[in-house]
Amino acid sequence: MKLSRRDALHAAGGLVAGGAVAGCVERRVTRRETNVESSTTWALTPATGGALDAAAFDAYIDEMETEYGDSGVRGLDGPPDGTFQTAHVQRLPVVRESSGQPGGAEPTLRPDDIDRNATAFPVVDAAVSRYGLDGGGVRYWLWAAIDVREETYAGDAPATVLSAGVSLRSGSMAETGDVSPAEETATVDLTGETVRRFPLAEGTTDVGTGDRTGEGGYYVVEWTGEVDGVQSVNGVCELDDGGGHDLAWSVGGGYQRVQRL
Repeated sequence: MKLSRRDALHAAGGLVAGGAVAGCVERRVTRRETNVESSTTWALTPATGGALDAAAFDAYIDEMETEYGDSGVRGLDGPPDGTFQTAHVQRLPVVRESSGQPGGAEPTLRPDDIDRNATAFPVVDAAVSRYGLDGGGVRYWLWAAIDVREETYAGDAPATVLSAGVSLRSGSMAETGDVSPAEETATVDLTGETVRRFPLAEGTTDVGTGDRTGEGGYYVVEWTGEVDGVQSVNGVCELDDGGGHDLAWSVGGGYQRVQRL
């Protein structure tokens, strides 16, 4: 059964959801396609371990820029407005448990637990950061990237889906960023202003958002396509009064494994 990212955003309690789905399509007798998706949801509060301070998050941003270039945490732009408050990062292995593919890899808030360049499966790297605004509100900035490059996962396996989102367990969602494609770039617009841009690889089918404002609101950015290499997504949402740091953070990714028979 395909996992619903929007449904997962309503879960809570530590690592509250994680899984993989796989399905095969036979075409004649020369090609087998296997679709694999994994997703996970973490409950984030001030008590959640692994939170990064400003210096550690800057170091992570630099590391991801080295790995992903313009598809790194800040995309094609610089630091966001506001004052940094906290951040979490994660690494999600995209695996299918029922095959000969090595298992045992688990989503982690400590990315170094999984060697992204020495695995037998693609990975999704992701970050969520919280910035305080002068008017008293806060913004949550989302980033995720899926990597199916040869050095990360050898094989004919284009990335097909990528998502990142948050669901509030306290506070009210005031504004959400609209993500739309513009040729080879996607723009993230908030209250009529472009606040972030990120590259769209050739082979992109669609990129957009789902949301619900108000108390207990949610926000998710989703990309679909068929891309060999790297694809990222960025998004942003705003809480008027700041609210408590109490939310569910969901990330998902998928690829298609092609085998020549």
